[in-house]
Amino acid sequence: MTGSTRELLAKYRTGSEEAAEQIFSRYLHRLTSLARLRLSEKIARRIDPEDVVLSAYRSFFVAARNGRFVLDRDGDLWRLLVSITLHKLHRQVAAH
Repeated sequence: MTGSTRELLAKYRTGSEEAAEQIFSRYLHRLTSLARLRLSEKIARRIDPEDVVLSAYRSFFVAARNGRFVLDRDGDLWRLLVSITLHKLHRQVAAH
């Protein structure tokens, strides 16, 4: 399955696990790299970027299933996931 991110989100909302897998795999590496780059060496010993990204995905999928997000353009999903990931990352850093 391929398609625009708006189509993928719409398919996910209808219960498509394949759409969820596509969304997950499409951005996993980039989001993890982004989180890793935002951590100082000292804090990186205490926070796992992959855990942050997985938490961001959990929040995204729950909210998306409930219809909280509307994508106007294809790049909006990437921006949304970045925003959620950075929010989670900043909260983790503040906690440590």
